[in-house]
Amino acid sequence: LVRTPSPAETAASRTKPETLDEKIQRILRTTPPSAPQGRSFNDVFWKRFNEKVDDAMERLRVPRSVRGPVKKGLQAAVRKGSEALLDQVLEAAELSDATRKAIKGTVQGVMQQKVR
Repeated sequence: LVRTPSPAETAASRTKPETLDEKIQRILRTTPPSAPQGRSFNDVFWKRFNEKVDDAMERLRVPRSVRGPVKKGLQAAVRKGSEALLDQVLEAAELSDATRKAIKGTVQGVMQQKVR
Protein backbone atom coordinates (compact mmCIF):
# COMPACT_ATOMS: atom_id res chain seq x y z
CA LEU A 1 0.00 0.00 0.00
CA VAL A 2 1.21 3.47 -0.87
CA ARG A 3 -0.14 6.27 1.28
CA THR A 4 -0.76 9.59 -0.41
CA PRO A 5 0.15 12.55 1.82
CA SER A 6 -2.66 14.93 2.72
CA PRO A 7 -2.62 18.48 1.27
CA ALA A 8 -1.63 19.77 4.70
CA GLU A 9 1.35 17.36 4.87
CA THR A 10 2.39 18.30 1.36
CA ALA A 11 2.26 22.00 2.19
CA ALA A 12 4.16 21.46 5.46
CA SER A 13 6.88 19.49 3.69
CA ARG A 14 7.36 22.31 1.18
CA THR A 15 7.66 25.02 3.81
CA LYS A 16 9.88 23.07 6.22
CA PRO A 17 13.53 24.04 5.67
CA GLU A 18 15.78 21.19 4.60
CA THR A 19 18.45 20.19 7.13
CA LEU A 20 22.07 19.77 6.06
CA ASP A 21 21.85 15.98 6.41
CA GLU A 22 18.62 15.89 4.37
CA LYS A 23 20.21 17.99 1.64
CA ILE A 24 23.32 15.79 1.53
CA GLN A 25 21.16 12.65 1.39
CA ARG A 26 19.05 14.13 -1.44
CA ILE A 27 22.18 15.03 -3.42
CA LEU A 28 23.78 11.63 -2.83
CA ARG A 29 20.60 9.80 -3.92
CA THR A 30 20.52 11.70 -7.20
CA THR A 31 21.88 9.45 -9.92
CA PRO A 32 24.69 11.11 -11.84
CA PRO A 33 24.54 11.03 -15.63
CA SER A 34 26.28 8.05 -17.15
CA ALA A 35 29.82 8.84 -18.23
CA PRO A 36 31.33 7.74 -21.50
CA GLN A 37 33.49 4.63 -21.37
CA GLY A 38 37.16 5.15 -20.78
CA ARG A 39 39.58 5.00 -17.90
CA SER A 40 38.65 5.80 -14.32
CA PHE A 41 40.53 8.25 -12.12
CA ASN A 42 41.60 5.22 -10.12
CA ASP A 43 43.07 3.55 -13.24
CA VAL A 44 44.93 6.69 -14.28
CA PHE A 45 46.20 7.36 -10.75
CA TRP A 46 47.56 3.86 -10.17
CA LYS A 47 49.11 3.66 -13.64
CA ARG A 48 51.01 6.89 -13.02
CA PHE A 49 51.86 5.89 -9.44
CA ASN A 50 53.28 2.55 -10.60
CA GLU A 51 55.31 4.22 -13.34
CA LYS A 52 56.86 6.65 -10.85
CA VAL A 53 57.57 3.92 -8.30
CA ASP A 54 59.14 1.72 -10.99
CA ASP A 55 61.29 4.63 -12.18
CA ALA A 56 62.42 5.42 -8.63
CA MET A 57 63.25 1.76 -7.86
CA GLU A 58 65.19 1.50 -11.12
CA ARG A 59 67.14 4.68 -10.31
CA LEU A 60 67.86 3.45 -6.76
CA ARG A 61 68.88 0.02 -8.08
CA VAL A 62 66.36 -1.84 -5.92
CA PRO A 63 66.75 -5.56 -6.68
CA ARG A 64 64.06 -6.82 -9.07
CA SER A 65 63.21 -9.65 -6.69
CA VAL A 66 61.82 -7.21 -4.09
CA ARG A 67 60.25 -4.60 -6.36
CA GLY A 68 56.83 -6.31 -6.48
CA PRO A 69 56.44 -6.57 -2.69
CA VAL A 70 57.78 -3.02 -2.22
CA LYS A 71 55.29 -1.65 -4.76
CA LYS A 72 52.39 -3.55 -3.16
CA GLY A 73 53.38 -2.20 0.26
CA LEU A 74 53.52 1.36 -1.06
CA GLN A 75 50.10 0.96 -2.71
CA ALA A 76 48.62 -0.33 0.55
CA ALA A 77 50.14 2.59 2.47
CA VAL A 78 48.66 5.12 0.03
CA ARG A 79 45.21 3.46 0.18
CA LYS A 80 45.24 3.27 3.98
CA GLY A 81 46.52 6.82 4.36
CA SER A 82 43.98 8.32 1.98
CA GLU A 83 41.11 6.46 3.65
CA ALA A 84 42.29 7.55 7.11
CA LEU A 85 42.48 11.16 5.91
CA LEU A 86 38.95 10.99 4.48
CA ASP A 87 37.70 9.49 7.75
CA GLN A 88 39.28 12.36 9.72
CA VAL A 89 37.71 14.99 7.46
CA LEU A 90 34.26 13.41 7.72
CA GLU A 91 34.61 13.01 11.48
CA ALA A 92 35.57 16.69 11.83
CA ALA A 93 32.51 17.69 9.78
CA GLU A 94 30.32 16.14 12.51
CA LEU A 95 27.99 14.45 10.03
CA SER A 96 25.75 11.52 10.88
CA ASP A 97 27.11 8.00 10.41
CA ALA A 98 24.73 7.40 7.50
CA THR A 99 25.90 10.58 5.76
CA ARG A 100 29.57 9.70 6.29
CA LYS A 101 29.02 6.22 4.85
CA ALA A 102 27.14 7.69 1.89
CA ILE A 103 29.94 10.17 1.17
CA LYS A 104 32.62 7.45 1.41
CA GLY A 105 30.59 5.26 -0.94
CA THR A 106 30.19 8.13 -3.37
CA VAL A 107 33.92 8.88 -3.34
CA GLN A 108 34.71 5.21 -3.98
CA GLY A 109 32.20 5.16 -6.82
CA VAL A 110 33.62 8.30 -8.38
CA MET A 111 37.11 6.80 -8.25
CA GLN A 112 35.86 3.84 -10.33
CA GLN A 113 33.70 5.92 -12.73
CA LYS A 114 35.01 5.62 -16.27
CA VAL A 115 35.79 8.88 -18.08
CA ARG A 116 37.22 9.76 -21.45
